[in-house]
Amino acid sequence: MNLSIFTIKGLRAVLSFYLVTSLLGFAFGQDNIYTAVHEPSPTEEWNPESRYYQAMATNVRQLDTIISRENLLKVISSFERIARVEKDKALPQYYLAFALATLAFREEDIDQIDVLCDRSENALNRAESMSDVTQADILVIRAFIQYARLQVDFMGRGLEASQRAESFLRKGNQVDPGNPQVLGMLAQHYLRIPAQAGGSRERFCAFAELATKAYEAKKAGWPSGVYPIVPHWGELDLLEAQARFCYLQPAKATTKSQQP
Repeated sequence: MNLSIFTIKGLRAVLSFYLVTSLLGFAFGQDNIYTAVHEPSPTEEWNPESRYYQAMATNVRQLDTIISRENLLKVISSFERIARVEKDKALPQYYLAFALATLAFREEDIDQIDVLCDRSENALNRAESMSDVTQADILVIRAFIQYARLQVDFMGRGLEASQRAESFLRKGNQVDPGNPQVLGMLAQHYLRIPAQAGGSRERFCAFAELATKAYEAKKAGWPSGVYPIVPHWGELDLLEAQARFCYLQPAKATTKSQQP
């Protein structure tokens, strides 16, 4: 998934404090109907026979592609339906929060950006109240939402919102130093902010290298041949940024090529 910090193809994040960054811009598509057929299992997120997995995989897969705003709205509706059925699962709420924040970056109506961000935070709070999404994964979306809110008033919100976002990322890094999304978004943060605020290409490359290793380590723990519906966005965008700014030729990421 292209972060998923990055562009999905676009996570566009804008840092102000002299900063505008393109972090993420995911894509979605397909309207999924999900009905209440509950199949409890401790490993449903890795069970291709589970109705829950199938519904989630169909929608999460869209986050790994470039799609229209219209299809993004459809995926948001799909996650809302899944969340209404799977009231005890955090992942539908997590992805709903992520998709709403992504939509906020695409929103042209300034008055609607905070509305979307509020909805995103509400979904994220519900995800946080459960146990199947890590604190670091929650914190990186909190940072993403702060970057989205900057679009409403760059000059007025820039310093406070970007500092708040960075604090979420630093806390996420403290609780889980191996979280690739946190490391990748920190890398993008330091690439885009001015040198006076601690930004530099060298700092970006250092965090990006840590993030690429963290992605590989995370993937090594996944069941073989099963598409990951757990958070995995951001890898391809990170690799592209490394090739551009760190003069690397990184290995091709594999997450997009996997099929549910």
